[in-house]
Amino acid sequence: MVLTDLQGLEVTADFAEADAVKVKVGQSATTTFSALTDSSGNTLSLTGTVESVAVDSTVSSNVVEYAVTVSLNNPPSTLKVGQTANVSATVASRRNVLAVASSAVTTTGPVKTVKVLRNGQQQTVTVTTGLVGDSATEITSGLSAGEQVVQSTSSGSTSNGVPGFRIPSGGIGGGLGG
Repeated sequence: MVLTDLQGLEVTADFAEADAVKVKVGQSATTTFSALTDSSGNTLSLTGTVESVAVDSTVSSNVVEYAVTVSLNNPPSTLKVGQTANVSATVASRRNVLAVASSAVTTTGPVKTVKVLRNGQQQTVTVTTGLVGDSATEITSGLSAGEQVVQSTSSGSTSNGVPGFRIPSGGIGGGLGG
């Protein structure tokens, strides 16, 4: 017989060394469980806190990895020990910032630019960036809220405007997956 306290569940995930150096004890993390869904039918996602980052590495498929342990906040009773999980740690975030889709930012050497639509014409504008998240990049100078940023489609043959926006609640999370 094995006894397990389901209220104190933790998840351990391996992070590549380039990501693991950014993960610190106390940072917030999100863990998703593809086998479980929430009340809306979406993949179950739980918040948690980084409890530890291993000091010794393992090597998997020639990738140096470090184990990161995350304690889960309020795990549901449907969660089972040993289920597959995906963990991402938030290593930095900011709220109420001007941001654009990361794919709209072009980098050439140290110079970062975006294309904007001004008076019906596309113009390339040099910008200064802050945090870069999974899908959005903070713009600290070079753009103003409400300007229309032009983002190329995947084929590169057409483009459509995406208005600049402020992120009122979530901000930009510099998440790393493990």
